[in-house]
Amino acid sequence: MPLQHFDRVVVNVVWWDEFRSTYTGSDFILGFYNGKITVPLAGAVRFVPPVVGLMSHELCHAMISQATNDQAPHWFQEGLAQRIEMRPYHANAFNMYDDNRLIAMSLLDPVLKMSSDPDVISEGYIESQTVIRYIEATYGEAGIKKMLDSFRNGATTDEAIQQLTGKSLAEFDVNLRSWGRGSARVFENPEPVHYEPQENP
Repeated sequence: MPLQHFDRVVVNVVWWDEFRSTYTGSDFILGFYNGKITVPLAGAVRFVPPVVGLMSHELCHAMISQATNDQAPHWFQEGLAQRIEMRPYHANAFNMYDDNRLIAMSLLDPVLKMSSDPDVISEGYIESQTVIRYIEATYGEAGIKKMLDSFRNGATTDEAIQQLTGKSLAEFDVNLRSWGRGSARVFENPEPVHYEPQENP
């Protein structure tokens, strides 16, 4: 995350029962960022990879927010936050959904913000992370930075994609799908960093 300065962010650590009943009312939300990070990790005594993955996901939201003056669209926020989670594998939308089932790029943000269907939202998350993978594969890490810069300067998704690729959002969608047909394996990641104390042999 190319931030020259990062302002500290408050992290609220609560119990799961309180998190579900007071904050989300859902079994599907495991953390959120709304200017502060809130996670249901009270009682967690070891920083195992899933805990680190959740915390790094929410911290990434805070960093994207600061890097873009809170102007990045939802699909980019969720896609990049998932991308940096430390886990052995990430899902690939093209490994899970037929072409005609994929959400069009122009609809990805509305689906993530307004759908009430958990399955559709889950697909939106997976597709968002897959789009970030495509941008990385095609334009490198510099492509992600350029998108961040565009959003910080007030660009919409259509404008940011145009600035990155020189193509329309519809053309980007076509190229994404063409790439995806030849890249339908799950995404392998490096070995996660382990933060929990190592037991003496």
